[in-house]
Amino acid sequence: MPRTRKSKDDIRELIKQYRDLFQYYREKAYSIPKPRLTPTLSESLLAYLLEDNRVRLGTHTIRNVTFSRTGGDLTFQSSDGKTIRVEVKSTAECAFQYFGQKDCDADYLVWMHFGNMLRTSESNTIEVIVITGPDLRAKKNQLPQSMKVTLDRIREVFPESPMQEIQFNDI
Repeated sequence: MPRTRKSKDDIRELIKQYRDLFQYYREKAYSIPKPRLTPTLSESLLAYLLEDNRVRLGTHTIRNVTFSRTGGDLTFQSSDGKTIRVEVKSTAECAFQYFGQKDCDADYLVWMHFGNMLRTSESNTIEVIVITGPDLRAKKNQLPQSMKVTLDRIREVFPESPMQEIQFNDI
């Protein structure tokens, strides 16, 4: 079944549901591992942020972001007609992800860190880090061999990569 982009209202509702779920975990199920973020949430949100020019990928003018049909996360057409592939990583408080070859092969890797935003409605900041594919491939040897990568390690290895803070209330 093909993935479909969530509407902005659906994204807001998903965030509310995650906050309720994390509240339940804190109160009653603290010994059970917390749920993973659904990729559809972060991928849909990033598609809107790209199309609204809230997140920039180099000098590209971005329109019509779609879910990739070739195994990646998102794609769009550059002004010269080239298909640009974007891999999306999203994390909450634990702030680690596993990287695979397809992440390293992408034109861009975007890490969306929700921090404690899903735990409390008082936090509304999403940190977005954009890494170019060439930078990721050039510094891949500085990442752990297991490819389990923490956000802190990403910040150390790619200090020049643009980082933005997006306020969820503005979406």
